[in-house]
Amino acid sequence: GAGIIGSIGMYSPKLGVHALGGSTLGCLVGLLFGADTSDVIYGLWGYNSALASMAVGTFFVHSREAVALSAGSAAASAALFGALQPVFGSLGAPCL
Repeated sequence: GAGIIGSIGMYSPKLGVHALGGSTLGCLVGLLFGADTSDVIYGLWGYNSALASMAVGTFFVHSREAVALSAGSAAASAALFGALQPVFGSLGAPCL
């Protein structure tokens, strides 16, 4: 994970911060929802949150509102992952 964050940060420091913040927030949401700790450690809860946060950082001008939208999209992405993980798990498919 550190290599990926470092690579993103080399390309765009702003996106690196969004990726790190989004992933961290997604992991925190997973822990608050009572997720299995191994799922959080493997990055399942932080991946989609990092992507959502980076999308906001790419398409919106940096402002307080954009930072709030970035955090909100990361949290919503993690919550959606938590809601859909059992559905996809019952089908034998990964929830990515």
